[in-house]
Amino acid sequence: APVIGVLVAVMSFNMLGDGSHTASETIGRIRTTAETRATTGLASAALKASGPLPSFFGRAHSLGFGVDLRRETLDTTVETHGAGVDADYDKRRDVTAWFAQLDITAIPDKLDLSLATRYENFAGLSDVHTSRAGLQWRPTPRIRILGSWSESFRMPALGFLYDGRNGSM
Repeated sequence: APVIGVLVAVMSFNMLGDGSHTASETIGRIRTTAETRATTGLASAALKASGPLPSFFGRAHSLGFGVDLRRETLDTTVETHGAGVDADYDKRRDVTAWFAQLDITAIPDKLDLSLATRYENFAGLSDVHTSRAGLQWRPTPRIRILGSWSESFRMPALGFLYDGRNGSM
């Protein structure tokens, strides 16, 4: 009786290897390219006012305040040419900020104090409040010593939050 043999070709791929033991046909079937196009935008408007306050005890003081409006945009398209992970998304973040700064002359020609505050609202995300305080001391007309303390906050850029390469799309 004749013997019939069947040859079965098996493709294998070692993801942890260096590729030297993987057939080039296998590599060719799983290789893909991708194109990412991103456009970012920033529009902003600000209204600020500042000026002297009435003097208290013969000392000069000033106040500044204002509002900032910002819109940040990110439009991204990812094409993988058939790999099945294409994406097209548009993200937007609106930010409203209020701020004020008070400059006080505590001792004329000797000691000045500065206090500031800022409130930012990131629409749909969170609110942030930061403060700053500064001191300027002039022990002599030729020497000035400055000191300050402040808080800061930086919201991550839209590209960092929504870029698919970060795994957070």
